Amino acid sequence: MTVVTVDVPPNGFVPPHTHTKEEESYYVLEGSMIMYLDSKEFRVEPGDFVHVPAGTTHGYKNNSARSVKFLAWAVGGRIDEFFIELSEKIRDLPDDLAKMPTILEKHGIQMIEPSGM
Repeated sequence: MTVVTVDVPPNGFVPPHTHTKEEESYYVLEGSMIMYLDSKEFRVEPGDFVHVPAGTTHGYKNNSARSVKFLAWAVGGRIDEFFIELSEKIRDLPDDLAKMPTILEKHGIQMIEPSGM
């Protein structure tokens, strides 16, 4: 299991994607944001809990003027290894973006073409 605290600045987002192994859960501590779960979109606020089964398309966006803070945990894989590799190999944007597909594939993460995000 991997557990992290996530801070999302105003206009910050994670585009729609899936994980082949990990299921994720989010517990909102501060602020509010839009969650995308399969074809549904909803606002999450402090005290809200969201569970994302493995293989489910998901993402989020902070479209507020205030930062959002939430707890996120993943079970079923080693998502921490993905974040470590990402931080080691993606250092200079946009030059390092060409490395992303290989890293994503290695860790079983598939990006989904956003629709309306």
